[in-house]
Amino acid sequence: MTDWFETIKLNYGIDNATGKNYFDPRPPLWDKIFRILSYWIDKGIDGFRCDMAEMVPVEFWHWLIVTIRQAYPDRRIVFIAEIYRSDLYHRYVEYGLFDYLYDKIGLYDCLRRLLGEESVLGNCNDITRIHNELNYIDRHMVRFLENHDEVRIAAKQFTGNPWKSIPAAVCTATMHSGPFMIYFGQEIGVDSVGPKGFQGDDGRTTIFDYW
Repeated sequence: MTDWFETIKLNYGIDNATGKNYFDPRPPLWDKIFRILSYWIDKGIDGFRCDMAEMVPVEFWHWLIVTIRQAYPDRRIVFIAEIYRSDLYHRYVEYGLFDYLYDKIGLYDCLRRLLGEESVLGNCNDITRIHNELNYIDRHMVRFLENHDEVRIAAKQFTGNPWKSIPAAVCTATMHSGPFMIYFGQEIGVDSVGPKGFQGDDGRTTIFDYW
């Protein structure tokens, strides 16, 4: 890790040197994560967005989500995974038991090519192709036009005009059966112009500062 300087490595039961898995007996970390999530569920939290879930073994997610649902049978706890590898989609839905996955490398990237400066590289036929490739897990994909990692639609680094996103928003919200996420400020066309604390002037809303 060179860019995630604020993180530490946790032992989920994988030997990074050999690639071997050690899930039996269960790694202590698994139970610690369960207790952390239980604390927040007891506070009323009903969903978790799991950052870069593909970097954590799917065996852990399967155990955790099953255990959470057994512990809270009368609660609807939603799990959303950030995954950028489409070859893992089915495994993290079918075995990992995630309710939803980020549709970033599929529909978002396709629409970004059509909307942004690289629009000459876009192809509307890609929208249909992506939809067909997902098949039955389409309903498990979260669609969006903005999130904390991506450039704001209205930013000069993207379209420079929030109204240009209307066709993409209609496609994102009506073509699929999964949920449509609206990032805060998107509804009023926030453009994130100028440097914001440690984030810099990159067209994104800072995630490193609090005011």
